[in-house]
Amino acid sequence: MLKKPHPLGGTCDTYAISQLPTETPKPIESATKPQLTITSEPNGAEIEIDGEFIGNTLSTNGNISIQVAESAAPTITGNTIEGRAVYAVLLRDDAGGTVSNNTITDHIFGIQIVDRAAPSIVENDFRDIALTSIVYTDSASGEALRNTCQESGLSAGISVSAPADPTLTGNECSITRSS
Repeated sequence: MLKKPHPLGGTCDTYAISQLPTETPKPIESATKPQLTITSEPNGAEIEIDGEFIGNTLSTNGNISIQVAESAAPTITGNTIEGRAVYAVLLRDDAGGTVSNNTITDHIFGIQIVDRAAPSIVENDFRDIALTSIVYTDSASGEALRNTCQESGLSAGISVSAPADPTLTGNECSITRSS
């Protein structure tokens, strides 16, 4: 575990995949599908990924559930990412990779892409995101393909701020606002 500066201030705990819990939290549907359940306390650990993060359940209450930084280009697929964190997935610096087929619920922001990051965001299901499911800022690019956003609150499905220049194709977002 390393203490790293957090983009929003303070520090956070960063774990390498090899440092994550090794016990199987519950039976899995298939012997070939790895499963990992990670739970953090408020302001607790974030996970920084460079490699594969496949078929896991991640429940967090901190600032960032998963962070991808520098030139990392991981595969983050088939996961359930839930909790009350600010960001479910934050991709920054020159990060790339693929974030696909995940169910992301109960976060303030779903996936935030900043700096020069250029990932593929494909076929994710966003539910109950408080503000925005997919956010592109700075010089971020990449693509968002066939994602669904089922939200409530003060949200936008996808937000792009100049000079960000992603390719957006086949995304479906519905917003329900309560009065």
